[in-house]
This record gives sequence, structure tokens and C-alpha cells, in this order.
Amino acid sequence: MFAFPFVKPVDFKGYTFRSNTFDFDILTILFIYRFPVDGFPPQLNASFNGALYIGYRTDIYKLSYNKTPLHFMKRSISHFGYTMGIFSGFGTARIDENNIEGALTYAYDGLVNLTGVAIIMALDKLSAGLTIGVDYLLDKNNNLWINNGKPWLGLSLGLNLN
Repeated sequence: MFAFPFVKPVDFKGYTFRSNTFDFDILTILFIYRFPVDGFPPQLNASFNGALYIGYRTDIYKLSYNKTPLHFMKRSISHFGYTMGIFSGFGTARIDENNIEGALTYAYDGLVNLTGVAIIMALDKLSAGLTIGVDYLLDKNNNLWINNGKPWLGLSLGLNLN
């Protein structure tokens, strides 16, 4: 572990540190793009989706000193990270007569299990990334839902827990 003073050392030229760890996050997939299926047009869904994520992460920290308007040196640490891993969680999907193969006389938001892979970039504790996943409807209509087990693309937002 290094200790860096709040006063800029005379010979300081800037330091960069790298850390590789396993990553554990909570993700929400803000938007899911579903590809066309069986004549049904592509969809953009923004319903609730939450998942747990685990992956391998690289963090890069840059230490610098900046001069304040009062000519003091202020120490700052900038952080950037990237990770790739897997996720699984739950969400909702619109189920109605348009996306069920068979007669359905009602519409509802069905509970789905979402599972997939993600590539995520992070600044400090906030992260955003691209996800690729599949959904599985968790009720009696799962074998009739046209999107069951079909791939989708998503945009995620997360909070780093470690």
C-alpha cells in the first residue's frame, strides 16, 4: 500500500496504478432490444429488470496534483474500470395476444428470468454497459411466448459493490 501526501512531492511526475479483481455488482437493464420473431416486429422494452453480476474487472487509478486558484496543490485520484462477466436476475415482459402463440384473451406483465453476458465500463462507483441475454417466462405461458429463450441486446446501469 502506498501513502501519498496532500502536498505535492518535489519529484512527482504522476502515477498510474492497475488492479485486477473479481467483480460483484447489482445491474439494472434500462433498455432491452428484442429482435423480430415470427413476423412480430422488433421491440424496445424499458420495463423493470434487475440482476446480480459477477465478472473479472480491471481498474486503473491515476494520481495527480492540480493547482487551486489560491496556488495550493490539490491531490486528485481519477478512476476508470472495465469488466466482462455474466448476470442473472428477474424482470417483467408484456404478455398479450400479439406475442403468444395461441389464444390469449388477456394481457399482463409476466415475470421473467433474464440471463446473459455483459461488458461494462465504470467511473468511480457507477457503471454502464452492453448486455446480451435471453429471457425465460416463469409461468404457464412460457412455451407459448414467442420471445422465450430468444436473444436480446440491452443497456445496463450498475453500482459497484466491492
